[in-house]
Amino acid sequence: MTLALFQNQTLPARRPSEDARQYAYRIIRKFILELHLLPGQKMNEADLASSLNMSRTPIHDSFFKLSRENLVDVIPKRGAFVSKIDQKRIDDSVWIHQKLGSAMIHSIYIRKVPKSELELLYCPIQQMNSYMLNGNSAQTVQLLSEYYHQLYMLAGNLDLVWSSLQKTDTDLRRLLSLAVSSPNVLEGLMQELTNLTDALINRDYDNAGLIYDHHFSRIRMLTAPLRTHTPQYFTEPVLPALLHRVLIYPLKERRYHIMTDYHALFSLKGKTALITGGTGGLGSAIARAFLQQGAQVAVCGTRPEKAAPIEELAKSLDRPFLSLSCDLTDTESTNQMLNSIEHTFGTVDILVNSAGINRLIPAEEYDDQTFQTVMDINIASLHRITREVGKRFMIPQKQGRILNLSSVKSLIGTKQDYIAYCTSKGAVNMYTRQLACEWGKYGITCNAIAPTFVYTPINAFQLDDPVFYKTLTERIPLGRIGKEQDIASAALYLCSDAASFVTGQILCVDGGLTAMQ
Repeated sequence: MTLALFQNQTLPARRPSEDARQYAYRIIRKFILELHLLPGQKMNEADLASSLNMSRTPIHDSFFKLSRENLVDVIPKRGAFVSKIDQKRIDDSVWIHQKLGSAMIHSIYIRKVPKSELELLYCPIQQMNSYMLNGNSAQTVQLLSEYYHQLYMLAGNLDLVWSSLQKTDTDLRRLLSLAVSSPNVLEGLMQELTNLTDALINRDYDNAGLIYDHHFSRIRMLTAPLRTHTPQYFTEPVLPALLHRVLIYPLKERRYHIMTDYHALFSLKGKTALITGGTGGLGSAIARAFLQQGAQVAVCGTRPEKAAPIEELAKSLDRPFLSLSCDLTDTESTNQMLNSIEHTFGTVDILVNSAGINRLIPAEEYDDQTFQTVMDINIASLHRITREVGKRFMIPQKQGRILNLSSVKSLIGTKQDYIAYCTSKGAVNMYTRQLACEWGKYGITCNAIAPTFVYTPINAFQLDDPVFYKTLTERIPLGRIGKEQDIASAALYLCSDAASFVTGQILCVDGGLTAMQ
C-alpha cells in the first residue's frame, strides 16, 4: 500500500543541501501531516526505500526521528506505524497557543504594528478560499499555518517560538487536515481569522484576544465529531494520559504561575456565559456583573425586550452581548437558541440556570397541572439546557462552569404556600451534587447558590409588606434581606477560575438565616 501510494504522488525534489536521511525525513513527515499516510497505517521500509530511490537505512533512521515528534510508533517485532491522533496532545497544543496568543496580541499592541503590515494577514485567508473551492485540504492547512506564522512575526520575529511549535503541533495539524475537508468547518475558521484580522486593524485588542482564544477552543472541539466518524484515526484514552493529567499538568501549571495573579483568577475575560432567566431580577444582576468582569454574555427568556438595560451596559463596555427568546420547556426551541449562540460566540464556557417560577397555593389545593408546571420549569428545563450545553460545548472542550440558582427554601421549610417551589429547589440541590460527581471527569464544575429573599420584581408584593419584612429580617442575623449584588458576587466567584476546585456545593447567601435554624 505504501509503495502504490508514493507511485501516485509527485515527490518534491531533493534540496541541494539535503542528504538522504534529511530528504527521507522531510518527505515521510510531509505525507503523514497531509494524511497521505493515514493514522494507524503500517509503513514498509523496503517500499519506502524503493519509492525514494535510496537504501533502507535513511528510512529506518527517519522513523525514529519522527517517533520523537509523535508521528511514528516503532513497535519491536511488529514494525513502524503512523501514530494515531491523540486528544491529550491536541489539548496541550491548544493550551500553549492560547497562552502565547494573549502575549502575542499584547506585543502587537505594544509594538504599534502599522495597519499596512496587519492587512497582509488577509492574503492567506483569501488564498484559503481559492484552495477550498479546489478541494485542496493539504494546502489549506498550510495556509492556516502560514497565517499563525505571520502573527508570530508581527509580534516581534518570534521564529524560535514558532519553530518549537511546529514540532509539537503535529497532531493539531493532522486534526485540521481531517476537519477542513468539510466546507462548513473551513468557512467558520476563515471567518474567525477574518474577524481577528479586522479587530487587530481596528486596534480592538481585547476583542482580538477573545477571538483568538475562541478560535483555538473551536478547533479543539472538532475532535469529538471526527472521533465519532473516524475512530480508527484516534488513540483511545489510556492510563498514561490520566497520569499526565493528574501528575504532569499541575506541575506545568505551577511552573507558569510562580506568583498567583488573583486579579486574573477572578476575571471572566475570554469567557462566554449563557444565563437563562437572564432578564429577571437575579439573572440580569449576574449578567451585568459578568459583563463588567470581561465576559461576553448571552441571556435568554420569554421576554428578550427586557434585556435592553443590559444591552446598553454591554455597549458602553464594548462587550459582545446577545439576547434571545427561548422556551426552555421545549427541546427544539432550546437547540435553536444554542445554534444562535454557537454561530455568534462559538462556544459556552459558563452556564447559569436562573430561570424559575413559583405559584403560592396551599398544599391541599395545589392541582396536578400547576405543580407539574413548576417542576417542569424549575428542574426539568434546567436539566434540558444543562444536558445540551454540556454535550455540545463543555464536554468536548473538557472544561466549564455550571451554576444553578436554588433557594434557602430547599433546605428549610416555611409556613407559606411553597410546596412545589420547595420541592423543585430541593431537587436542584441534589441535581447539582450528582452532576458535579458525574461531570467532574470532564473538568466541569457544578455548584448552586441558595439565596434568601432578595428584592426583585417577582417578590416585591411580599417585601413591600412591612409586617412580612419585619418578621423575615428578625430571623436573619445580619438584619436585612439580600441585595442583587450579594448574589452576583457569589456567582462571579463560583464561575471564575478562583473556584476551579469547588464543585458540588450549595452556597447559602442568606445573611446567616440557615445557621439559626
